[in-house]
Amino acid sequence: MICSIKGTGTPFPDSCKEHMLTVSSTLAGGAVARFEPVDVDVTWGFSNTSSSKAWVQVRDGGVLLTGYADLGSERFALKQEVNILPKHVWFKAGAPVLLRGGSAEGVAVMLHGDIAGVSPRAATVDCSLIVYAPAPPPPLALPEPESTLPIRNAKRASLPLHVAPGVPAFTVLSGDDVLTLTLQIVEAKRDWTQVRFDTTFAHFEAWVESSKLSEEGSGFGAGGLGLCGGTSGGGYRASHKVLETSPVIVGLKPRSKAAASVFIGRGAGVAVNARLNGFVSVHVIGSAIHPPDGEHFWIPETVLDPQLPPARVTAKH
Repeated sequence: MICSIKGTGTPFPDSCKEHMLTVSSTLAGGAVARFEPVDVDVTWGFSNTSSSKAWVQVRDGGVLLTGYADLGSERFALKQEVNILPKHVWFKAGAPVLLRGGSAEGVAVMLHGDIAGVSPRAATVDCSLIVYAPAPPPPLALPEPESTLPIRNAKRASLPLHVAPGVPAFTVLSGDDVLTLTLQIVEAKRDWTQVRFDTTFAHFEAWVESSKLSEEGSGFGAGGLGLCGGTSGGGYRASHKVLETSPVIVGLKPRSKAAASVFIGRGAGVAVNARLNGFVSVHVIGSAIHPPDGEHFWIPETVLDPQLPPARVTAKH
């Protein structure tokens, strides 16, 4: 056995159906018992094999059960952020993963429940970084300074990612419709653009073909920068207050005159999505009023107060 993973039997079931695991005495043997992995002490053991089964030991109610069980769709979780592809792909702390056998370096994991292509093949992770339970929420962190990097969006339902311009893609993200990702532009080289973005459970820094990006991003892509929300503010965090009532410029960029019918009042809490030529694109926290699809609410940056004290935000990735 190369390593073990412990937990209290609280994985990520697919539904409300009874969740039972069948245990055999050997890898190829018949069933000897079954158990429900909820609030019991479970230890999984992994050997250097790609078998879909793993050694398991369960203690509960005075009974000790040892044997082999199918990993199947059992959910495990990452204890901390893990760099899967050096300098390019990180799985976030708490991300749900499926395990697919072991090796001398650790266990093979597949990310579960994210955009297709985020985890195209199993990645090897040390057992000490995995738990058989939902991971605790990440610790609170101080807000990072708002990025001034330009923002773009994907044009299509698929987006190939490359470690460098011109080399084959290491994965292709895909969806049923245009990918709703907010891509920060790190560097541009003619036909290639280096981008930085987040999905639900992963962080990416990669190169993409410039032709696959929109001319100007909205900054509202789900899973991008954590700035997606509903009418009550959703995932937005107020980072500023408006010091004086300001008319709003509505548009992709702050080029037109302010709209005579839209104002953001003094004292309103706003989250800043982007900055351009002395203006900021903002989302008003708690407001049911939003800009038209694909456009922004712009106000002068001078009407904002300094950044608010630390709020509850997502830990740095």
